[in-house]
Amino acid sequence: MGIFSFLRSKKPVSERSHNHNHERRLPLALFPVQEYTAPIHLWAGAIQVLNASESSECRIRKISHCKATLAADRREFLLVFVRHPSGRDAIVRAEKQVQSFPSSLSSLASVHHRNGPPHAHAHAHAHAHTHDTVTVGLSYDGTPDCLTRGVSYAELLTLNFPKSSEAPSVAHLAALFVMLNVHRAGGAGTDTSEQLSAWFSYSAVQVLKEIFGGKVKESKGWVNVPYGGMRVDAADRVDALVQRYTRSWDDFSRRLGPAGRTTSLYGGSDPHSASNDKSKIKERKKGEKRAQMDAFADMLRTMDI
Repeated sequence: MGIFSFLRSKKPVSERSHNHNHERRLPLALFPVQEYTAPIHLWAGAIQVLNASESSECRIRKISHCKATLAADRREFLLVFVRHPSGRDAIVRAEKQVQSFPSSLSSLASVHHRNGPPHAHAHAHAHAHTHDTVTVGLSYDGTPDCLTRGVSYAELLTLNFPKSSEAPSVAHLAALFVMLNVHRAGGAGTDTSEQLSAWFSYSAVQVLKEIFGGKVKESKGWVNVPYGGMRVDAADRVDALVQRYTRSWDDFSRRLGPAGRTTSLYGGSDPHSASNDKSKIKERKKGEKRAQMDAFADMLRTMDI
C-alpha cells in the first residue's frame, strides 16, 4: 500500500484515533512530518499532484517579506502562511540563493515521485544541481520557528489576504516561484546571493499584490527597498514579470487536476486570456492614479494660500 493510500484509509476507531488519522490525512506537500527543504521544482511537482480541492482551496492567508539582520547574513526570504480547508495553516519559507543540491532526494520528494507521473523523477534530477535556485522549506511543527532557527530577522512588509475567496491558491504560489526560479535577473555572475534573494522576495510579493490585491502592512522600523537596491533591466521589473507570470500560469495549470485548470489568476471559474489580464492591471493602475490625484486635490484645497 502506498503512503498516500495509507493516509486516506478510513477505519472505525475511537474519537482520539479519528482526530489523529485526520491529522495524518493532511497533504505531505504542505504538512511534512519532519524537516523538509528542496528545490522549487520538487515542491511544485508535489503541489501539482494534490487532489483538485486542495490545490484550489488551499489559499494564502499572508506572505511576509523578511530580511536577516546579522552583519554576516543579510539575505531576504519569504514566509508564507497557507490556510488548508481543515483550518490549519501550512507555513512555507522560500528564498532564492546560490546553492548546490546532492543527487539524493528528500523523503517527501521520493514519495512524490513514486506516486507522481513517470517523467517527474527525471525532471527533478535535471534541476537537482542548479546553483542559482529557489528553495522551499516547510514547517513541520505548525510554527515558523523551525524554519528560522538560528536566524535573526525582521519583517519588512506583509501582504495579507483577509478574504479567502480573493486570495491566491497554493498552486498560484508554486507557479510564481517556478517562474521566478527560471527567470535570472541581472545576468549570470553579476549579482550577489544577497541581491538575488532581495530581488526574488520583493518581486514575488509585488507580483501577487499586482494581480490579487490584498492589504499591505509595512514595517515601521525597516525600509523595503525595491529589488533590494539592485539595478534591474526592464525585463526584470514587476510589470514585465506579471506578464511573464500569466504565461507561466497557463503552462503550470495544465498539469493540475480539473478544478485547478479552471482557476484563473483573477479568480472565478472561467480562464482569462493574457489580454484580459492586461486590461485588469491597467484598470487597477488607473484607479490608483485617480485616487492619488484626488488626494492631491484635497491637499491643495486645504492649504492656506
